[in-house]
Amino acid sequence: MRPVLHPDLAAVARFLMTYPPNLRAMVCDTLIERAHLADKLRKSGCYRPELGDGTLRATIARENLPCEPDLRNANFRHANQVVLARLALWMARADGGRS
Repeated sequence: MRPVLHPDLAAVARFLMTYPPNLRAMVCDTLIERAHLADKLRKSGCYRPELGDGTLRATIARENLPCEPDLRNANFRHANQVVLARLALWMARADGGRS
């Protein structure tokens, strides 16, 4: 997966807001794996536009996202927490726990 930037986090959190809280971790894991696969394919020369360019934000580029609320919105805060937690878990697994 390509480096994750703030716009990736915000877009995925907005996307996750459209799911019930109990499904957000699973959906987020799927998006992370999809971005990772897209990046691997991109690097191998087998770019698949429908998968995106390997960024997390590109995995949801075709989705209609809700407007970004501020962090007083509990639903948005929860979605952000899920994104950060699932990314941290994925990154720890990806580097074999070396961080």
